[in-house]
Formats: sequence, C-alpha cells, structure tokens
Amino acid sequence: MPAAEQDVSYPRDVPVEPGMPAGWKGVEKQYGPTSKSAGTTYIRWYSLDGRHRHVCTVKEVIKLDCQSKGLDPDEHIRAFEDRRKQEAEMRKEEREQMGKMKGDVREDAINRFEAVFGKLTGPVVFSFPGWTTRWHYQPNCDQVMVEYIDTEGNSWKLLKDLECYFQKQIDIGKGDHVATLIEEGTARGDLHEKFPEGSRTARESGGVYEITPDKGESTVRSQEARAQMALEKMEQRKEKSPSMKRKLACVCLDPEGPKQTGWAALETQDDVQKAFPQFRGLLVERGFKNDVELLAIHGVETARHFRQRICGIYYSLPEPYGEQRCYMKLLHFPRTSGQTVACDGIYITWSALNSRWEISNRLAEVRPVIAHSAPCSTAAALSEAAGPWQVQDGQGDFTESAGLAVLMANA
Repeated sequence: MPAAEQDVSYPRDVPVEPGMPAGWKGVEKQYGPTSKSAGTTYIRWYSLDGRHRHVCTVKEVIKLDCQSKGLDPDEHIRAFEDRRKQEAEMRKEEREQMGKMKGDVREDAINRFEAVFGKLTGPVVFSFPGWTTRWHYQPNCDQVMVEYIDTEGNSWKLLKDLECYFQKQIDIGKGDHVATLIEEGTARGDLHEKFPEGSRTARESGGVYEITPDKGESTVRSQEARAQMALEKMEQRKEKSPSMKRKLACVCLDPEGPKQTGWAALETQDDVQKAFPQFRGLLVERGFKNDVELLAIHGVETARHFRQRICGIYYSLPEPYGEQRCYMKLLHFPRTSGQTVACDGIYITWSALNSRWEISNRLAEVRPVIAHSAPCSTAAALSEAAGPWQVQDGQGDFTESAGLAVLMANA
C-alpha cells in the first residue's frame, strides 16, 4: 500500500488505470489513525453514472462493466492484466537504463564496469565536462548528500547507480562516450581539490550548494528552496518517464458535465451564433469589458466520450498562462437566480513543451490532455491552430477528430 503524501488532502479523485473501461473514476482514501495501516492509502472505484460505488478491485470494475455491455469479462480481464505486465516491464526498463538495478543484475553491472574503469569517485564525477554537482545539507541527520547531474538533467545520488547506468549504456550500444568522459574527469586534478568545498559550503549555509565547474557558476539555496527544487524535479521526472506519461494521459472526468439546454447546448452552428451575444451580455453584466474575447469549440463527433465537455463557449482569462492566452469554458444556468453564467473546469492552454494548443481539465505544467491541436508555431493564435485536432476518450489513446473546429465571435 502506498504511503500517504504530505500536503495532500484525502479523499481525492485519481484517474483510472490504462486499460480500464471508460466511465469510472478512482477515489484514493487514507486509512484512519487507529488502523493498523495508518499512514497509507487505498483506492475505491466509482462509476460516473452513480450505479456502482466502493468497488474494491479493477477486476470487479471490468466484470461490472462487461456485464452491463453483454461482454465476456474473462477476455477483458486477461487483456488488462497483459497490459499491466507490459507497463511493469516498461517501468523496469526505465529504471535499469538509469542505473536503478537490483540483486545479481546490479552487482554484475558494477563488477563489469569497475573491471574496465575502476571505481568512480566524487572528485572525478565532479570534474566531468558540463556536469553539475549539488551538495544537500540534511538537518534531520546532520549529513550532506551529494547529487550529480549530467548535461541532459539526469541525476544520481549514488556513484554505484551511475556505474550501473554507464554499463547499461555500453551494453545497449550508447556508451561510446563513457571512456572519454572518465578520462577527462580523471585528468582534471585542479578541480579535484575543490570537491571538498561543496560539503563545507552546504553545511555552513544550512541549505544546498550547487556548482558547474566548466561554467564557473555556483549558487546557494535555502531549505525552502531545496523543497521547491524537489517538487520541480518530480514534475520533470513525470514528463520524461514514458510510464508516467501514460498514467497522466488518462483522464478522470464526468463525460456529461452540467446539463446545458436550448442554445447553450450548442447543437448547431446557429446555436453557437446565438450563444456568443448571450454570453457576452452576461459577462458584461458581471463587469467584463464588452470586447472580451469569446470562441467556441464545435463539431466534435457525437460518438466521442468527452464531446459534451469539450464543446462549448470559452472566454479568454484576463492573464496569460505561459506564453499565450488561456481560455475557460462557460456554462449557462437560466434558472439560477442572479447567477446565470458560470465556469466549467475545462481550459484551453498553449503547451510550450509540445508546441500545440491543448484542452484539459487542469491548469498545470504537467496535465491530463483531453484534446490537442497539431504542432504549430508559438506565435499561432488559437484560431489559427493547426489541425486536425486529436481527441481521446479517457484511456490516453488519441485519434483524429475531423469535425472539431474553433469558431471565433465578433467583438
């Protein structure tokens, strides 16, 4: 059972696992303080239509879903388990490629590396061209931890892990540079003498000391900055890891959303043209400028799982998000006294990482994406986004939506 995370409120919604049927969500809960499992969490599954609650296992979810559709549950359970095994193998390969091996495999890689190059030392790795070294003072144990970062941002805290990584790169034919790197690091004796200064500086500052010798750049950070750095590194690992990317690609979202009626349902393009002035007037009543930018997402095929959440009228938020404007979906509630316009938690934002526009249910650098445009230039406005758009149905598998269109309103 996973340990409860700090600064996280439970219960919380979590996405379904890849391969699970659409129309479900997970809720992660924390065991109470008197439980023998206190400090850990568990997940229960709920169907979005409300028919099934507190389902304990993924197998039971698949059985219930197959029963409602007249399908063979055994066949779908086998497919799910095969997929889970493939994901586990992918994660294992990722760990091994970064030197995170175990048991005899680890010892064999270390022995083969050291038989050729000898044992790596801190001063030698510190002297690798272009590499950065960080010393983290840890007040809880009064120790200093050393971290080595290569030119691509990968980091190692154990030299044995780095030896495993180098040997793995050699084994798969990508380690031609290793011998040269070690030779250069070994030859730079003038830098070796500076290595002990890192530990002393981190201890004296009570935080983190970082230096890239080739650039002559060094920084000292506080413990608060160190904690923020740890969070940023976690987000970076999520972006780089194929298995984490897959997990983040899955979307846990009610496909229906708040019910919209009449012109607000946007069934036709005529409805869209009626909706623009209606929403503009409602926004002006709430203090927005008359030229607030409005646009519509329209034409998503009716068979798409998240069609009703994607389609709608969006307005431009006052502040940009990243390098571009950010748009949020509007809702119309004619029977709610004094509050006839509201916002849905659906956003359209620019992704600098992927050079494309994305529709998501979260404002974050690492976010689950419901739909996205084709890659385009940074200067491209949303109305000029390249197509065709790609849409997913909850499991992270994107397919082309020939009908999805971005329609602009006249100011």
